[in-house]
Amino acid sequence: MIYKEVQAKTALHKIPTGKYGYSWDLNIYRGCFHRCKYCYALYSHEWLDPAGGFFGQIFVKENITQVLEKELSSPRWSGAVINLGGVTDSYQKCEERYQLMRQVLKVMIKHQNPINISTKSDLILRDLDLIKKLSAVAQVAIGFTITAADELVRRQIEPYAPTSERRFTALKKIKQETQAITGLHAMPFLPFITDTEVNIDQLFSRAREVEVDYCLACPVRLMGQTRRTFLDFIRQDYSQYYEDYLKLYKHGQFPDKEYYQKFRQLIYRLKKKHFLSSRVRHLAQEDIPEKGQLKLSGF
Repeated sequence: MIYKEVQAKTALHKIPTGKYGYSWDLNIYRGCFHRCKYCYALYSHEWLDPAGGFFGQIFVKENITQVLEKELSSPRWSGAVINLGGVTDSYQKCEERYQLMRQVLKVMIKHQNPINISTKSDLILRDLDLIKKLSAVAQVAIGFTITAADELVRRQIEPYAPTSERRFTALKKIKQETQAITGLHAMPFLPFITDTEVNIDQLFSRAREVEVDYCLACPVRLMGQTRRTFLDFIRQDYSQYYEDYLKLYKHGQFPDKEYYQKFRQLIYRLKKKHFLSSRVRHLAQEDIPEKGQLKLSGF
């Protein structure tokens, strides 16, 4: 693994407001140690240094705290919800060394700014003290991506990520010791592999046990480099399903409508069984006006 320390020009990146209610993204790293076979963010690395690849090198934005402090101190900043981990996991392995998230959380506490965190790592428990402080003064939502109850399958599709059980344990601790909203991001499910009723039922059962506030679920989306990388994995490790995938995704990045309808029905039924909500709560606040807004664009 190659780590490259870089200077970020901006910390916050404006994104289209989606169904989850936020319009600003913050990524302290580029590239990811977890090497998930379904990773949707591969596209984001190609223009930086294609030779190293998304999994072979990680860019570390070592000045991210200073840049973030400047942007949140601007009179034009509205205090909107900031999403962390939209492209790469803020709590991947190198965070043990760089500890950038601790510094970022301190800036968020200072400005009482609401955040969402998406992660696969229980390293987040290191910062439980700061999450507790921030969640007492601003909305904090923390979602763990967990897609496989079977550890053998989990290791195949997410080779360097923590076990699913460690993630559920972390969710429980966050729920018990902070005021943060907690969620299960059961996505993406892999057709023919992790989209079985048995697997989904087990995950939703554990989600209910740890009392998550919401649960999101969707099938894998195959676009660009993700499609090529993922289908190569299927051809090598799950060759019996390769032709089925070609048929299922013959129209593009989404599975065909018949599959998707059956998938949604299954998810609805199992969510109802385990009393899980799809509703992600967010602060009701206006976004930064288009006119005169900060010009924030990522690197």
